[in-house]
Amino acid sequence: MNAIYREKKGTNNSRKIRLKNKFPSVIYGNQPRISVLIVLDHDAIFHLQKNKDFYSKTIKIKIKLDTYFVRIKNVQWHPFKQKLLHIDFININNTI
Repeated sequence: MNAIYREKKGTNNSRKIRLKNKFPSVIYGNQPRISVLIVLDHDAIFHLQKNKDFYSKTIKIKIKLDTYFVRIKNVQWHPFKQKLLHIDFININNTI
């Protein structure tokens, strides 16, 4: 899965990202207070998550030259649309 680093956080920035058919996400590190803010493509992830293994398997996320092996911690959905709003990942290798 490919992602892009994001620099800004907050509701206003998240809305702008979602207008581009993408959504914000976070990779939490092994140490507290260390995290990586990323942007994912909505359609690509939406189709991947239809597979049951998506929620239980290790996922490889590539961001430029960095690679993270993660598991899903939390998924936020729109209340009545079939749209992903946010995914929290936990880093399972010790790179963060």
